[in-house]
Amino acid sequence: MRLTSVFRWVAPALFVLSAVGVPARAARAEEYVLGPEDQVAVSVWLHPELERTVTIDADGNVTLPPVGDIAAAGLTTKQLGDRIADRLSAYLRQTTTVTVTVAKYMSRSVFVTGSVANPGRYGFERIPSLVEVLGAAGGAQTGADLANVQVVRTENGKRHTFTADVAAAMRSADTSNLPELK
Repeated sequence: MRLTSVFRWVAPALFVLSAVGVPARAARAEEYVLGPEDQVAVSVWLHPELERTVTIDADGNVTLPPVGDIAAAGLTTKQLGDRIADRLSAYLRQTTTVTVTVAKYMSRSVFVTGSVANPGRYGFERIPSLVEVLGAAGGAQTGADLANVQVVRTENGKRHTFTADVAAAMRSADTSNLPELK
């Protein structure tokens, strides 16, 4: 897992946020591209015994009986469904339709701890803005210092720290200068 963004909320408690992103490959911009840790629901038409929810492993594969490991990371849900249907054709007498849906978006996730209402890990279809992430975590608690939010990114093994004044951005209703999560 590659850590690409970390936020720290300074005073009174620590707020940490990290986003793990998967680059989009071979898909239209609006199509979600699957990545490690995403959870997908697989439905096989006329074969309820083959339906299950599986997690894409760190190597980018899902394991489905009776076909075994199937590469999933970097594919859209439709592409993965087609790949599973192709592999199942060796085991089933008739061709079938496989539908894959994302049950949990976790390859693009954000960790939030510290002075927020609901700290934890949040998965998103697309990485949201800093303000949206704060909202997803239930908002800042009383006494949180929104004027000194630090963004720490690890890129190419190097750590970079930025300070963001979320309070001023929200007062002016202009969040364009806040750091983008990657």
